[in-house]
Amino acid sequence: MTEFFRDPDAFDVLQEQAIPMLLEDRTAADTLRVWIPACATGEEAYSIAIALSEAIAHRRGGPKVQIFATDIDDRAINSARAGRFRGPLPGVSPERLERWFVQDGDYYVVVKPIREMIVFSPHSAIKDPPFSRVDLISCRNLLIYLNSELQEQVLRTFHYALRSGGVLMLGPSESLGRSTTMFSVLDKKHRLYVRRSESRGALPMAAPRRLTPVDTGARAFTQARGGVAEDMIDRNARRALERHGPAYVVIDSNHDILRFFGDTGRYLGPSTGTASLNLFALLHKGLRAPARSALQQALARQAVVQEGQISGRGNERIPVRLIAEPIFEQEESRDERRTNLCVLIFKELSPATKTPESVPSAEGARAAKGDTRRAQELELELATTREQLHTAIDELETANEEMKSANEEYQSVNEELQSSNEELETSKEEMQSINEELQTVNVELNSKNEALGRLNSDLHNLLESTQIATLFLDSSLHVSGFTPAISDLFHLREGDHGRPITEITARIPYPQLKADVKQVLRTLAMVERVLPGGVDGAVYLLRMRPYRTTDNVIDGVVLTFIDITERQQHEYERGRLAAIVDSSWDAIIGHSRDGTITTWNAGAERMFGHAATRAIGHSLLMLVPPDGQDELKSLLAISAGEQPMTEERLMNWLRQDGAPLAVSVRTSPVLDQSGAVIAGSTIVRDITEPKRTAFRLQETERRLADVVAQTTIGVAQVTLDGNVETVNPRFCEILARSNDAVLGRHFRDFTDAQDVDESERLFAKLVADGAPFQVEQRYVRPDGTRVWANTHVSLIHGEDGLPRRAVAMVLDITQRKLATEHRELLLRELNHRVKNTLATVQAITTQTLANADDLGGFKSDFFARLQALARSHDLLAKESWQGADLSALLLEELAPYATSSGVAPDIDGDAVRLSAREALALGMALHELATNAAKYGAFSDANGKVRVRWQVLTRDGARWLELRWEERDGPAVTTPSRRGFGTRLVNDGIRHELGGNVSLDFAPAGLTCMIEFPLKDDSVS
Repeated sequence: MTEFFRDPDAFDVLQEQAIPMLLEDRTAADTLRVWIPACATGEEAYSIAIALSEAIAHRRGGPKVQIFATDIDDRAINSARAGRFRGPLPGVSPERLERWFVQDGDYYVVVKPIREMIVFSPHSAIKDPPFSRVDLISCRNLLIYLNSELQEQVLRTFHYALRSGGVLMLGPSESLGRSTTMFSVLDKKHRLYVRRSESRGALPMAAPRRLTPVDTGARAFTQARGGVAEDMIDRNARRALERHGPAYVVIDSNHDILRFFGDTGRYLGPSTGTASLNLFALLHKGLRAPARSALQQALARQAVVQEGQISGRGNERIPVRLIAEPIFEQEESRDERRTNLCVLIFKELSPATKTPESVPSAEGARAAKGDTRRAQELELELATTREQLHTAIDELETANEEMKSANEEYQSVNEELQSSNEELETSKEEMQSINEELQTVNVELNSKNEALGRLNSDLHNLLESTQIATLFLDSSLHVSGFTPAISDLFHLREGDHGRPITEITARIPYPQLKADVKQVLRTLAMVERVLPGGVDGAVYLLRMRPYRTTDNVIDGVVLTFIDITERQQHEYERGRLAAIVDSSWDAIIGHSRDGTITTWNAGAERMFGHAATRAIGHSLLMLVPPDGQDELKSLLAISAGEQPMTEERLMNWLRQDGAPLAVSVRTSPVLDQSGAVIAGSTIVRDITEPKRTAFRLQETERRLADVVAQTTIGVAQVTLDGNVETVNPRFCEILARSNDAVLGRHFRDFTDAQDVDESERLFAKLVADGAPFQVEQRYVRPDGTRVWANTHVSLIHGEDGLPRRAVAMVLDITQRKLATEHRELLLRELNHRVKNTLATVQAITTQTLANADDLGGFKSDFFARLQALARSHDLLAKESWQGADLSALLLEELAPYATSSGVAPDIDGDAVRLSAREALALGMALHELATNAAKYGAFSDANGKVRVRWQVLTRDGARWLELRWEERDGPAVTTPSRRGFGTRLVNDGIRHELGGNVSLDFAPAGLTCMIEFPLKDDSVS
């Protein structure tokens, strides 16, 4: 893994679950061992070291950590040992970067405590012996490059290396495969496993290649014939072989079964306990001893061995012959080396089968006629047992002889070890003496190393704090050292030590570098130059000196570059100010605190007529008449810092010829670096002619201001951008705003939104071509009302003829505009009313004539209806046709009938304001109802009563008027046979004119009429 803390989620789980478990019950006397195979360049090893250090620091103490980081690549191991990585470091947080790394240019170096935890060494996890008693193994992204056999071998190696409860961390694309019995899962998603304590931890041997099973002969034959797929004959033959051939198993050196063939269930079976493929854990008890003997002899002799035995499965006893034969992966291996693989064949015998090997006394058995079959079986078993006993005795004797030989060898080795031990004791004493000397030397070296480290730190801080770019070159112009600030002048990096300076690109022009180095080395004298042209116009002062060693040997040159940009700017600024002072037409006079003149510029000579040689050394009082000397002394007190500074003063001074001179005087103190007053400076400007001009201008401006302030026209002076600069009071009155609310605002802020675009277009055209414009537009007051104004805008030009600003003349024409609009409205309304009235009269005439019996009846009805219409018109005319109150309309229409009949109508309801249209239509309806009551209803009887009630309702969000007309105590009422003109006039007028409804109830007790119509939101037609 070539990245720090790669897969952060996995590292979080490692820190939160695995590491606390490993640190539990560990003390400072313990050691936590970690193995990181395939560590590459060390990023993962350092990441785990940092994670463990943080966990131990969080626990405030813990065990020592020893990390073994291995890889088969020597170059990667060397790079990892250096612990130096080029930035940036992805995966490392800023906190960890600051705590666990030291920056060295573009590189980051691991801190010493972390580096000392790790031992980097070449090692192969496949070929070399593993580490032991390891607490944590992190093997990420190695298994994915191995086949399944090697993966299983490596996992068995890790299982052997880990202590019980140790943690194994794999990569995100890796898994345990078939080795799940050796580990339990800690975190499946992030591949964290724990070694099982009950699983065996034997060191695995190199995995053999897979054997070709004995039953693959037919397949091999078929492939030899050209790879043709096996046919039905081959499959049937193999099935027959499985049914009738003997059962067998293939085992390894650990007696673990590698292959099964045939019906092995007659001889093998699982037993109670942990599941296992070990042969002797599966064999029936009666077969274990002969099987062990046969396998031992076969592997020892590397030959075929046969054993006879009776296998018992329950109450069944089966005679079987055990055949053990070593097998090899390849045929040629038989003559070259020994093998640890063996095949054990179970060959079942019939009860009558007997062989000389299994029954040595067969001939005696035939003599003992009449013995039972049980005796034969017992004799067979006894013979087998005796043969096994003889075999065991032979093996024991052989082992004893080997033990005696080994004992003699151990005694010889022991004597040699004792001799070596005495030599080691002597060497130990010598080493202790040398060690004491080395400790003394080490103490001295540590003391000098600390002093050297302190000196290096002082030198480093000195170079860093001075910010002086320094470059060290040897006599061959090769770079031997530099400070970080040199990067502003040369493209130098950490890896440029030893490179010729001529190959380094310079950021500042310095073609004389090579010649200057030669001159310094030849003359041993310093060379100094000013080098302009640096970054952002920087200027540097170069000083080149010879480099002298502590032995006073010249070993190159030292170049220092001092940034004098600010000093150059100060010198330039001082020269520029001196030129300004000399060329100024004002008198600029320097003087001491008591007023003695120390400097006198050309402007002072021209203004007062005194030469500099004449003025310097004299007092400023010689330039002031007697009546102004007290004021001058107060100015000198200001320049001496005794009084606070004030604005410039207007005074009368004297020329050399005694002529008076109107001047403006400004004085100020001159301070040193500490802020103390050391002198004074006085600037005198001749204002004689400007004073006269200013007086005339002030007089003109005053008169113009009086005119502008008293005019009835609003005046506003605006910038060419449209912002208001000055206004007169009338302008503020027109806009109904204060002076402060207008100044600084843009003209569009007061203009109606509908007039803004046209106003700005005309103003832009004015600025572009200078042609004045006049426009009628609306301005908006703060209360939202609009005011009409006639605005005339023109430009004001400067002395150079260029436009400087604009002036707007604003005349309020609101009343004139409203009068015009009102006149036009009245004309339109009068025309509309006359047309409507004529149409109404025409309709009344036509209908009245159609319903009249004679000319007299027509005349009476027609005039009555005209008078009702006239009464409504009179009522509306009193209100300027702005509408009428409903109660007034009722009183107006019912008054004639109340007077003639003596019946006072009873009216009551909400206060309702009707529009002109609503008043005319409702007035005609009320007239028809009153006329009908006078002819046939309540108004025709002295006892009759008329009651009118109304109210305003809300329906579907709209306001409706509901009016009820009731007649009582009059003549009996009958329902008319046909609808007359009056009824049609009431219905059609309310429905068509007002969009309402009318209902008539001709009850015997009296007529009831209900009128409903929606009220308009506005009361003015």
